[in-house]
Amino acid sequence: MKVLIVDDQPEGFVRAQAYAKRDNDTILVVENEEQARGALSAQEFDAIFMDGHLGKGVEGPEIIRAWKKSGEMVLPPIFMISSAQEMQDRGLAAGATGAIEKTLFYSGKWQFIKQKIADCIG
Repeated sequence: MKVLIVDDQPEGFVRAQAYAKRDNDTILVVENEEQARGALSAQEFDAIFMDGHLGKGVEGPEIIRAWKKSGEMVLPPIFMISSAQEMQDRGLAAGATGAIEKTLFYSGKWQFIKQKIADCIG
């Protein structure tokens, strides 16, 4: 499995990346929308995880909404990652496939996250 994480604090995902690597999975972490667009144009991903707040007033739900509306990219399922239920709900309303508690990545719960992806995308 290959996933893209869009988060302005990439250092929080080191543990999840290590667990993913053990399973021969890949997690690429980028810090902003521009880097995410570059990654999506260069390679295919099984899922995208979008943080709620990307710094400088940029919010994940707005990026999701814009990407879905534009139709210019073929997108895999997008999951909102946030510790705040309100932000998870905003991501879902913007078109996210699902939402996951952000701390699961920090604690390295990769198997649980993989199952959540499978549950959401069938």
